[in-house]
Amino acid sequence: MTAEPGRDWRHRGARLRQVLGSPANLLLLTRLLAWAAVLPILKRTRSVTRLVAVMTPTASQRSNARIERNAITLSRWIYQLPFVPENCLERSLLAYRYLVRDGREHRLYLGIRADEGGYPGHAWLTVDGVPVHEPDESLAAYVPLVVFDGYGKVVSTSARAPRRSSSPTNGEERGAEM
Repeated sequence: MTAEPGRDWRHRGARLRQVLGSPANLLLLTRLLAWAAVLPILKRTRSVTRLVAVMTPTASQRSNARIERNAITLSRWIYQLPFVPENCLERSLLAYRYLVRDGREHRLYLGIRADEGGYPGHAWLTVDGVPVHEPDESLAAYVPLVVFDGYGKVVSTSARAPRRSSSPTNGEERGAEM
């Protein structure tokens, strides 16, 4: 059974009006675009842990489920634009910035591919264990190295990740290319 030809485009148009249909949502889009412009510089000048700290939502940040949902959608759309290079770390950090602290479990994963094919590294965001930007099946090939909670704290590191014996001020993980 096939859908009628224009149905998908009507659905997309309705979703676009829903996401961008208010001044508050246009302001959210502007903020996301500003962060998208700054993130390529920040990820090359900050360690991953510092970068996550910068992008962690603050307690005073006013967010709600609608803003979170729209930020997730817009972060996906921004990295599909022809003039914005696809980058899973930046896309995940954009959405991470607007998470709602409401008791759900938010996780930002940084991982590597377990097999030989495809991109070697990947970053993804989950809410209550469900990936927000890609299907769960596409993540099966990746092994998480570092996992951050919704407060920017490391909650898990892989046994495969090398342990550092020096202080964290040595520029660790500088210039993440995920």
